[in-house]
Amino acid sequence: MLFTSKRTSVHLHLISKSDIYLKASMVIVSFLREIDIHKNQFPDKIST
Repeated sequence: MLFTSKRTSVHLHLISKSDIYLKASMVIVSFLREIDIHKNQFPDKIST
């Protein structure tokens, strides 16, 4: 009984961790898209 509850809590912990990573990666992707848009609008102002 203790083993299964421990396993479930670890599983839930992994899910929440992956959810945080997913949200973080989405933020990073949108941030990089914004940078790309600005680079396309002002190609000479921003150096790569």
